[in-house]
Amino acid sequence: MYFVEQELHVGDFTRIIQDLNKHSHLLTAILTASLGSFLVLLIWYQTLFLPIRIPRDTGAFLTIANGILQGSLPYANLVDHKPPGIYYTIAAALAIEKSIYPARLLLYLTNAATAVLIVLVGRRLSSLHAGLLAGSLYLACLTAYQGLWILTEQFVALWSMATLLTATYADRGQSRIYFIIGLTAGIACAYKQTALLTVIGVLGYFVLCQEKRRNLAYILLGISVPGLLIAIFFLAQDAFDDLLFWTVVVNKSYSGNSLQTAFEIIHLQINPVSLVWIGAVGGLLVSYWKRDGFGRSITGILFVLSLLPLLLRQYGHYFIQPLPFAVLLTALFLDDIAHFLNQVTSYKVATPWTRTCVILIFLILFTPTLIGVTNAHHQATGFSLDDQQAIASDINRLSHGSENLLVVTAEPQYYFLSGRQPLGENVYYLPINRNNSFTSGSVIQELETEQPPVVVLRGCDRSPRICDAVMKEYKQKATYNRGISIWVRT
Repeated sequence: MYFVEQELHVGDFTRIIQDLNKHSHLLTAILTASLGSFLVLLIWYQTLFLPIRIPRDTGAFLTIANGILQGSLPYANLVDHKPPGIYYTIAAALAIEKSIYPARLLLYLTNAATAVLIVLVGRRLSSLHAGLLAGSLYLACLTAYQGLWILTEQFVALWSMATLLTATYADRGQSRIYFIIGLTAGIACAYKQTALLTVIGVLGYFVLCQEKRRNLAYILLGISVPGLLIAIFFLAQDAFDDLLFWTVVVNKSYSGNSLQTAFEIIHLQINPVSLVWIGAVGGLLVSYWKRDGFGRSITGILFVLSLLPLLLRQYGHYFIQPLPFAVLLTALFLDDIAHFLNQVTSYKVATPWTRTCVILIFLILFTPTLIGVTNAHHQATGFSLDDQQAIASDINRLSHGSENLLVVTAEPQYYFLSGRQPLGENVYYLPINRNNSFTSGSVIQELETEQPPVVVLRGCDRSPRICDAVMKEYKQKATYNRGISIWVRT
């Protein structure tokens, strides 16, 4: 009797599973709509509700971009050490209105476009659900890595995803696809030097992949186009040597932390969203073990290569470059888990059900992380855009629009916000920018010659001689949070 009851129980459970499987298409539609809504909700919330400010690097980009609209040339008239793509892209936004808001809109569109490309890549590699989950995770994790500041890494992520998406169509063997693969990778390099790792990964894979090697010339042609156009433009402006110096030579002075310190900082940086990075490692290992396709293989290669800059610099925004690959590998790993559960269970549950359960469990575990990084962003942005604009208003009140401004050492956003031009070619005074035009003596000489009416000081420990010279000839007029002070010439 016991065995009969047990058999009936098992039969009832089997029928329940069969009934559930009949509605798997409905579940698929619900899951797709839910993940798509989550993605849109993240874009909406980040755009409208998270506080903003202009950090140091963004201030430099805005100042140089605004200078371009006024006829200045990057590297010749105003200097920084990023490739020119970021300056001219932001200049296009500022042409609409000289304000932070068009540039912010450009950033939001870039982040959203990157998320869409991630969705498309995930769909090509596994499923639409994997893509939607990966795109949502990318937007969520950006908050933890300064991704709502206008930086170069978001643009590198955009074009790297365009490269990866195009690469998933490489099996069609069309020469134009290989050209676009190279072209998008080359465009990524126009925003940051570390994007060269994407180029190395793509070239390396196609060199090793014998059946695709014949199309390598088209990839090389595509890669060379952006670089050639940039070189021709700056040669025509007689500024090619300046371009090479500020984007290549000056970066040789970078020195990183010891490996022990680097790994300690990396551990701290990945901790807020560790679930994603753990999933990425799992997806990487499964991809290597299964060897089940070109797309997953090149995703893993690009992920590993994009991690290498972290050994040199461990700033939060350096994690944005590997982040798209990390979220893709995580989503693929969750799909792998769902398929594995289907294979090992006695009851043949349709894949949409196991996938839904796996994704739901992951999102439940990830929710505290999402709340934590959002709260951390609110707390970290204590010095808001309103505070910065108040300082710029004081600068405008104490000087005329035609007069130059000196900001020591690294707050170039006040040039842009106040509409004042830098005293010299340097928009911020940091060790990497030291050359013949930036020594303590040369800046002091410029200070005495140009006699700007207002000087903004912060971080005098980096340039104490300059600050001492300012304090002798200028009177402190106002002080603000974060050690910022305004000095007026006596």
